[in-house]
Amino acid sequence: MQSQPVKSAKASERNVPNHVSELMARSAQAANEEQLARATEILNAGSKTAILAGRGALDARNEVLAVAERLAAPVIKPLLGKGVIPDESPFCAGGIGLLGTKPAQEALESCDTLLIAGSTFPYIEYYPKPGQARAVQIELDPKRIGLRYPVEAGLIGDTGKVLQALMRRLNYRR
Repeated sequence: MQSQPVKSAKASERNVPNHVSELMARSAQAANEEQLARATEILNAGSKTAILAGRGALDARNEVLAVAERLAAPVIKPLLGKGVIPDESPFCAGGIGLLGTKPAQEALESCDTLLIAGSTFPYIEYYPKPGQARAVQIELDPKRIGLRYPVEAGLIGDTGKVLQALMRRLNYRR
């Protein structure tokens, strides 16, 4: 159908040049203090944390790496989050899912705490078993909190800004 000649060379009246914006809007929402305190308690209480960093964390590389270092946590990357941190980082456990790595899967299978940063990775069979890990999720859209894995703290806002707010509260783990 796309290669069929049209009867008229006239373009649609709605096809006006520059009728849409190229600007990517960002949410002004910030995580509330109560949920930040709850997330801090969960993350500080854990002993084996894993970070699932998705597409929503693409602009938060430095923050993800800083939290990974603070919590001594491996970073697992769904396909849409592949660019969050470099594969060469000592915190990178690799990808997850059908194209994932064994270290990433083992990190999720053995964690007691899960930080989901900007991800709603859809394949629930790769997440920790329900009840195995306490979870915190950072997400722009409140409707997506707890969509794939039960979370105890939902932080609404830009992943980088939320991680900056969390960093000041997290204990160093070795």
